[in-house]
Amino acid sequence: MKQTWIMVADGSHARLFNAPGNDQPWHLDQKLEREHSREKTDRAEAHEDRGEHEFARKLASELETKRQGGGFERLVLVASPKFLGQLRGELSPSLAACVVRSHDVDYTHMSDAELVSHIDLS
Repeated sequence: MKQTWIMVADGSHARLFNAPGNDQPWHLDQKLEREHSREKTDRAEAHEDRGEHEFARKLASELETKRQGGGFERLVLVASPKFLGQLRGELSPSLAACVVRSHDVDYTHMSDAELVSHIDLS
């Protein structure tokens, strides 16, 4: 069985789990939080959250580092619809090739135990 990693994220929070197999318990590897700027943005920029783009770039970089280190061969992405698109846009071709499944839902509010019953790794 190939090592699978699961990222559950939104524009501010991410949890990265590893699962040695479909019937194995998940292990929380890392929690990542977006640093929010205290600067005010004008109304024209309010619809486009630059911080989310930077956070997506940071997560993609973290995933790429783990992939290159042999951490996983399969990746499952679970993120709010808008953020999932941003995250996909930041993946390198080799990292994107590892994505075996993606879910465009926001499960960041769920406990670790709840996630296991809502996310299919097959």
